Amino acid sequence: MDPGTGQLAGKPAYGDTYIEALQGNISGLIPNVLSDGPSFEVGSLIYNGLVKHDKDVNLVPELAESWQFSRDCLDLTFKLRRDVRWHDNQPFTADDVVFTYDTMVNPKTPTAYAGDFKPVASVTAVDPYTIHVHYKHPHARALQSWGIWMLPKHLLQK
Repeated sequence: MDPGTGQLAGKPAYGDTYIEALQGNISGLIPNVLSDGPSFEVGSLIYNGLVKHDKDVNLVPELAESWQFSRDCLDLTFKLRRDVRWHDNQPFTADDVVFTYDTMVNPKTPTAYAGDFKPVASVTAVDPYTIHVHYKHPHARALQSWGIWMLPKHLLQK
């Protein structure tokens, strides 16, 4: 029984339309430049990062399958999930992660998150499903910063 209506609940409808009410208008859908609450709420339904926070605020894999830090915390290696595809069915790969990083640190990108990447010395695609990040010095937010929403290189690269 549906507690809101008092009627019997029907079977779940898969592939149906999802509707969510927001308290305000969105300012846009360009990932990683959104700064208002409603836009961020909608963006979080569309985009994903390599990691995310779970219900207990622990960092857990999202687009990454796993990660490993070097002993000195200067190197971070991500293994990416192989079962992820963009909305147009193109595979999500390490090239998308490098493209996202390059976009975030580009001075022409108006994002509040660029500072999270100042300690990064380099980001390289080791293979299609492995990313290597080298830091200039240990960085407390190293893992958390990769919760930024990934961008599809094949659609956005000029």
